[in-house]
Amino acid sequence: MNFYLHDRLGSTRQVINKAGSVVRYYTFDPFGKKLEYGPPPSAAAYPFMFTGQYFDWEIGQYYLRARQYDPLLMRMTTIDPDRGEPLETLTLHKYLYCVNNPINKTDPSGEIYLNVANALQAAATVYSAGLLIACYGAEHDNLELLVAGGFVMQLTPLAYFLGLGFGDKMITVTRWGDAGERAGWAMAGKKNYLNYLLSGKWLGTNSNQFAAYGTGHSWKVMASQLKFPSGWKWVFGFFGQVMTP
Repeated sequence: MNFYLHDRLGSTRQVINKAGSVVRYYTFDPFGKKLEYGPPPSAAAYPFMFTGQYFDWEIGQYYLRARQYDPLLMRMTTIDPDRGEPLETLTLHKYLYCVNNPINKTDPSGEIYLNVANALQAAATVYSAGLLIACYGAEHDNLELLVAGGFVMQLTPLAYFLGLGFGDKMITVTRWGDAGERAGWAMAGKKNYLNYLLSGKWLGTNSNQFAAYGTGHSWKVMASQLKFPSGWKWVFGFFGQVMTP
């Protein structure tokens, strides 16, 4: 029995056996070309390599479900089935891999890239917040805070998933109380009463009023541009609130 050890993109860096000895190792360039590997392959024995995807030794390409990817060409080998978005010109290129940003993105489907950097940031934010709460509870002998911190840390995988984004897809966001499309808080989703209740509607004026439902304004942005709330505000992300570019 052997075990795969991965880096932050999911790329296999080492394969070890039950005794902990390295039986195989890999080093890749940013686009997945093998710079160093060993020992010499029994080719099909360990096929999962760059970003954890299946490598076909016979044709020298990765199988990404909808398409094949050639790390030497740094391109997909067939046309993108998605037409792309006019506002994001790199998505209009039919053969680019991860819009030329393979350090922070992966594309396991061959259709939609995922933003791993954002996901890791979201997961780290939630985990560190939970750890801080738990440590404070332990220091002050507060069992409730200790349990609450542990619960928050259990939300780390969910934060990772929410932080991934969905590549070059346009999604709808809605903001109440401000008709502009400037950078700031918005609700991921269409204008409806559920999102209205979960969104940040506070006007922040001396009148101390909430924005009316009728002030809701929706527009579309690239999913990959949305940011998961950082710091203590991460909790708003679980209600669907995001930061727009």
